Amino acid sequence: MLQNFFLILAEILYTCSMKPEQVVVDWLYGYETPNEIEGVPVAFSTPHNMMRAPRNTEIHNTQINYITRSKDFSSIEEINAFLNPIMLNPNNMYKALDEANLSEEEIDHLAYLEIINEAYQSTGERAMRLVLQSLLYSHKPIDAYLWIANHLSKTPEEIFQMLSMAVETAELTLDKKKRKSEMGQFWNCHEFRPFMRAKANLADFLYSYNTSQEDIQQAIETMETLLEYDLQDHMGIRFLLMGIYSFHEVFDKMDALYQRFPIDHQNPLFLYPMAYKQYFTLGPSHESTKSFLSDAIQKNPYVITLVLDNENIPSYEGSFYHKHSLEEAFYFFNTNYDYFEPDDKMLLWLTEAFQTYMKSQQEGFS
Repeated sequence: MLQNFFLILAEILYTCSMKPEQVVVDWLYGYETPNEIEGVPVAFSTPHNMMRAPRNTEIHNTQINYITRSKDFSSIEEINAFLNPIMLNPNNMYKALDEANLSEEEIDHLAYLEIINEAYQSTGERAMRLVLQSLLYSHKPIDAYLWIANHLSKTPEEIFQMLSMAVETAELTLDKKKRKSEMGQFWNCHEFRPFMRAKANLADFLYSYNTSQEDIQQAIETMETLLEYDLQDHMGIRFLLMGIYSFHEVFDKMDALYQRFPIDHQNPLFLYPMAYKQYFTLGPSHESTKSFLSDAIQKNPYVITLVLDNENIPSYEGSFYHKHSLEEAFYFFNTNYDYFEPDDKMLLWLTEAFQTYMKSQQEGFS
């Protein structure tokens, strides 16, 4: 467990050392993450971005794993003493890797990670050439298959074939013993991340195209399994599931998901579906229904304005968004399929709640 903590710490410190224009965090940190860290704006990576692209830090994470696997750290102080020189001078990383006696397969794997990472940050013909080049360095090029599925495949059949190939490759190449020992912590184990992405991509595809009830059920079960693989849900699969449960009115699972992740009790991606659920189970006048909707509007009023405007809501293609923003509202509708087609009664409920919110805002300024 200390080794896993070390890798997480290394990833965070490496991200901060790059001094980005904004800090993009994953969903481990929950919705209560501050809007800024040391003056740098914080954005959340969308669950779809988390599942479709490797993190920039994964090369660094793998390097750290290679140079520390033979070490036995007994304290956080030892970890920091080892890590700090590497953070201060990248040449120390190269030296440590030279001293780690990497196998040819490990050297090739690092080359693959660098190439595929560059491919995901490129576009057009250059990206395609890099993806093809990456295939020369790995017998398990899962993220390369995912790139092909999401960027080159033209038909649903082609997409399904490539995603299935990615999942099958991941299943065949995972260390079975490590898979058992790391259950619940897969995201913290760097070689399991492509496997997690492959499973999530296939599940999202099966649900989005929903050619059969069997496909829908397989997609839901796969997403639920991903939450068991990573109990902290770094990718944010819970938000896709909350939208799916809401659409299919699986209210008991909505309750369980809400209770499981208290760090997101103030997240509009939870609050609006929960308000919807309370409306149908308890009625619009119940205090719990009013409370959920009021909290949801406070956290992101753009969602309800889009519903009330009844406009065509554009699909959000961004990789991340900031809290309380219009982009967050657009992404909300990406994860809440056919959400809110209100009848007259529900429309009145939403309108009255929004008017109450606007009145409170005006009183706050007076």
